[in-house]
Amino acid sequence: MTTAALIDFFQPQSNAVELMQVYEMFSALADESSGIPRYMAGLENNGGAGRTASGLSMMIGNASKTIKQVVSNIDLHVITKSLERQYMYNMRYLDDPSLKGDVNIVARGALSLTTKEAAQVRRNEFLAQTMNPVDMQIIGMDGRGELLRQSARNLDMDADKIVPPASVLKMRSVMMQQQQMAAQQAQQASQPGGGQELMNGAPVTDNFSPTLA
Repeated sequence: MTTAALIDFFQPQSNAVELMQVYEMFSALADESSGIPRYMAGLENNGGAGRTASGLSMMIGNASKTIKQVVSNIDLHVITKSLERQYMYNMRYLDDPSLKGDVNIVARGALSLTTKEAAQVRRNEFLAQTMNPVDMQIIGMDGRGELLRQSARNLDMDADKIVPPASVLKMRSVMMQQQQMAAQQAQQASQPGGGQELMNGAPVTDNFSPTLA
């Protein structure tokens, strides 16, 4: 007569690590195939270049190249073909002379979008580089105002409400210069001898005027 254990335990083997590796591999393949990485939706904390605003913007710009390629294909194979057919119809059947002419249809939706984004990035870099007193003396408030006005227009903002006209900026620049000159004159007047100096650089002092005890 044989006896068996009343209770038997079975411990299954864990394959969680291997399964997670497979999941990560297919997730990376999905990002590459769709052209929409997870960090574009804020689902992953990227290290390296993704820790800064400019680095993350560069990564997002590179990731959107696939989407821009799709838009470019739509411009080339859908919009361009449709406009060419409409152009041929107008040339053949319509009598309006303003619609007649030698026309080459070129759809530039994706190209113009890429160009605007690149120009905006360069404009922001130029704004940051000229944010110093030396460059401000060169370009003046008029040049700075024009840069800000162009940046506001590219962001679909009302530039006239944000940046004052050139005449107002010029008046403000003159007022600032006058205030700086007045402050310098007041500082020189407060120094001994009215700010005058001797040949050796020492301030002029009056040691002979009577003083009240």
